[in-house]
Parts: sequence; C-alpha cells; structure tokens
Amino acid sequence: MTEGVTNVTLWRDGVSIEIQNVPAQVCPMCGEAYIHIDVAEELDRLTDAMIERRPRLEGIIGEAMQRIRHPLRGLKVAWS
Repeated sequence: MTEGVTNVTLWRDGVSIEIQNVPAQVCPMCGEAYIHIDVAEELDRLTDAMIERRPRLEGIIGEAMQRIRHPLRGLKVAWS
C-alpha cells in the first residue's frame, strides 16, 4: 500500500456530495483505495454538518473548507 488520495461520493437526503482528495492507502497493483476508519468517520460528520447547513454553505463552501484544521482540509466538494 502507498499513501495517496481518492474521491468519495456520499449521499444524504437525496443529495450527492463528491469529496475529492481524500487521504487513502492505495494498492499499487490494482489501484483500489482504502480509507482509514478515522477519515471515514470524519467524512460522515462533515457530510452531516454540510447537509444540515446546506442553505448557508452553498455560497461559501470553498471558504468553509479552508477553515477546517484537519487532515481533510483542502478537499474539494461538489453538490448535485
């Protein structure tokens, strides 16, 4: 396994949230990405908070992500 990043798509309340540049362990043979449980739990918390605050965040999501002081800082998020 090597250090790398992957993209994750999560669904909440009928909303698809794509999170890019998620830290992961990547298999050099097949390219399969494995996310540590701590990262997965943080993605769940982040996604729940985003859905709860979606009306306020849609216009400022980039700024909000820059304020996060966590290994997930710098992620790119797309709403659909």
